[in-house]
Amino acid sequence: MQDLQKLIVILLERHQEPVHLFLAKMGGVQYIKVDCEEESYNGFLHACPIPKEESLMNSKIQTRILRDFEEMHLKPNNNNGKVALPPGNTIKEILVNVEHKLDEIEDESNSIIDLLDLASTLKKKKGQQLHDWEATHKKLNSNYKPSIEQHTSEELISEADGHLTDISNQLKETGKEILDLQRNEYSEEYSLREIPEIGEVQSKLLDLHGMTLKIDDLLEAEHDMAHCDSIVYFKAWVLKKQIFIAKEGIKKITNGKCVIELEKPKSNDNVPIVIKRKKRLFEGFEILTYSLGFPRKGEINPVYLMAFAFPFLYGIMFADVGHGAILFLGGILLLIARNRKDMEKIGEIPRMVLFAAGIITLCGVSAMFWGYLFGEFFGPSGVLHPVLLAQIGPFYFGGFDPVHEPLRLLRFTILIGVSFITLSLLIRVINHLKRREGAHAIAGICWIWFLLGGFFMWVYWGGISQITSWFGEGLPMLLALVMAPLIISMIIMAKAENIMHGVNFTVEVFIESLGHTLSFCRLAALFLAHTALSTMFLDLAGVKNGNFPPSSIPLIAIGTILILCIEGLIVFVHTIRLHWIELLPKFYSAKGTLFQPIEIK
Repeated sequence: MQDLQKLIVILLERHQEPVHLFLAKMGGVQYIKVDCEEESYNGFLHACPIPKEESLMNSKIQTRILRDFEEMHLKPNNNNGKVALPPGNTIKEILVNVEHKLDEIEDESNSIIDLLDLASTLKKKKGQQLHDWEATHKKLNSNYKPSIEQHTSEELISEADGHLTDISNQLKETGKEILDLQRNEYSEEYSLREIPEIGEVQSKLLDLHGMTLKIDDLLEAEHDMAHCDSIVYFKAWVLKKQIFIAKEGIKKITNGKCVIELEKPKSNDNVPIVIKRKKRLFEGFEILTYSLGFPRKGEINPVYLMAFAFPFLYGIMFADVGHGAILFLGGILLLIARNRKDMEKIGEIPRMVLFAAGIITLCGVSAMFWGYLFGEFFGPSGVLHPVLLAQIGPFYFGGFDPVHEPLRLLRFTILIGVSFITLSLLIRVINHLKRREGAHAIAGICWIWFLLGGFFMWVYWGGISQITSWFGEGLPMLLALVMAPLIISMIIMAKAENIMHGVNFTVEVFIESLGHTLSFCRLAALFLAHTALSTMFLDLAGVKNGNFPPSSIPLIAIGTILILCIEGLIVFVHTIRLHWIELLPKFYSAKGTLFQPIEIK
């Protein structure tokens, strides 16, 4: 994140638009809406109105452009944000130049519009011809009445057969004529679409349409400023590296007849954040994170935490070397396609799939890793066997069969949950310290104390079945590790805020620590569901002791597709849920404002 500084400017009204255009061309400037009702202004400031003449002129140009698109049977799109505006010292001068360009384009397109009108007329005539032929054949068929007087049955059959032959020949000829007409119609439409002049005119119209949209943004931005008679006042966030350029440019345009002040952000200012886009491998995690909102200034950005935690947790629930390898290869192919595709020219769903390439790739790596530790290869096929990575007390990282030892898997998932929640709370404490909120930081430390204390009690004395030991032999430990942090945090928050806030915070600590830790048991549940589904297809296919007979391949392939599509999506949703409910809200406010500078070329 780059630092921003507040720029406060007072200048003459006649310099407003030139300065406005200069800052927009420079980029890196976001206006702050001036609150004209603020008491310090004492009512002498008024919001700058959107220029009516320029706004009306821009609206008329947009209407003409859309009408031209309609007459040429073309559709406008919004992929024209990079177009440069024509020269001009004011918005009105720019609009005059845009209108002049539109006049030139319309003069060029008149001949094309005439050609399209002629083609449309011919198409209607051919349609009428086809309709007339259909009516004629119906009439011929309805008027035919064979005479049965003074004819034998053989003569009647022979006569009917002759009529049927004639009708069949007529239908063949008519069918050929219809096909020729349709072929000619398609050929004419195709040749019209291939006219290079249409493509050139469409491109120019799209550019002009993009210019008018940019001008709309400029006109709207002027509304954030305020004025008093012939004086204009505005505030803006500016990148620190561009402060000097902005100041000198404004002074040059106004010939020094301006007042410019720099102001450091105040503690209560909602300072926009400047986000540097991550590498393409991580852009999917960026989208998932910012779906909640943006970080506030001074708040740790959780994108890289999600880039680590998301595949880690997904891999535990989807642990399988075979399935993980397919995800990994699919992710690599999507990354290659992502680098070759222009993301602005594809649909919304394909775009999101390509953005998720990094997520799929890393989730595949994690699934292979945990699948290797738990001995899963397209399920418990016998090809691999569990491998012990590490043991910490009663917690095993791999080295056991989760289907036959589910309690060991459950203990492992609770350890993972406590570890990630503790990490989230540590980031919470760091955020409070960065904002110099000492009381909240101490309360966060008490939360960690309570969480780890309760976890230690569970490991040392046992769970619900041994709860009496907590209040018997373990009472001193219970008071020191569980009760003490709750009482201390309640007192601290009551002093920092109020008594009710202290009580609410203590209740939140107790409920969330217990509920969110147990929520991580879904890791075990979904892993067992994945194993059970894989086992079903292995049994149906007759796979035993790591031996995959050729006849089993089709059924295993069908099962793999179903598991990847259905269970893979379910695991994905549960992984998002763990982040959005259990982890990120512990430290991530998602109440930040993105820095969106007004920018034109």
